[in-house]
Amino acid sequence: MNSFKPQEKMSVRRLEDDWKIQTTKGNALFEKSSFCDARDTYRITVRLARWLLQRQTECREEGIPEQALHNIACANLGNTFLELGHLKTAENCFLDALDVASLAYNQKTPEVSGSDLRVAVLNYTGFCQRSARPPDTHLLASVGRRTATSSLSP
Repeated sequence: MNSFKPQEKMSVRRLEDDWKIQTTKGNALFEKSSFCDARDTYRITVRLARWLLQRQTECREEGIPEQALHNIACANLGNTFLELGHLKTAENCFLDALDVASLAYNQKTPEVSGSDLRVAVLNYTGFCQRSARPPDTHLLASVGRRTATSSLSP
């Protein structure tokens, strides 16, 4: 069985450049209300961002904000699903970003990923407001407990 993964051969800089190209393309499609095409393009950006997350050390060495790219990709995809009326799938996109940011926050110092976690929380709560869906209060409370003594607090 061949376990070759093309993303392992690509530099993180190339993955980031591809992410930027696809994000720009997705944004243009979204602006034209071509939501199905934007969805397909944003799915690529999420995949690229996940590949970058798997190579965090290289990203840090190159100054690539892999966590922020993942937050943006998930928010773009989530907002597109919201436009398409797929509320549960949209919510899952925002929760994915929140889960990944929360995990990163727990594994690193708050200064490294605190702002990424804050962005993921704001994106999720913004989605809840726009969709009139109640937020998962247990999830937000657990994030709040983990960050109460960190730089996330005012």
